[in-house]
Amino acid sequence: MVKVKLSSASPFSLNVMGLRLSKTSLEPVTFPSLIGALVRYSDKNLNFVFDESDREEMMQLDTGIFEVLSKELNTEITTHEELCALLLPKKTRKSKAKKTTAPVVEKVEESE
Repeated sequence: MVKVKLSSASPFSLNVMGLRLSKTSLEPVTFPSLIGALVRYSDKNLNFVFDESDREEMMQLDTGIFEVLSKELNTEITTHEELCALLLPKKTRKSKAKKTTAPVVEKVEESE
């Protein structure tokens, strides 16, 4: 779910979509609508944080909104993948542990 917090430039408190935000809140709060957050993204009073759980809803957005989002995000968005790449945190790959083997040492028997 999209989270929102007041930016340092915002007033002490603000009502947005029926959500009362205050600078005294230490943690971001869940924003009621993904589209509502996207069309308010450039609002200098708000800081939005998207996470991986928003991907499915972003992938289902009507492509007709991409023109509006391009203006709001200040970058051209033409695909769902571009939108997700811009707003969602980058996926981190866990490196696989390398399998190491000790060198095999052959015993050589000495003959007398």
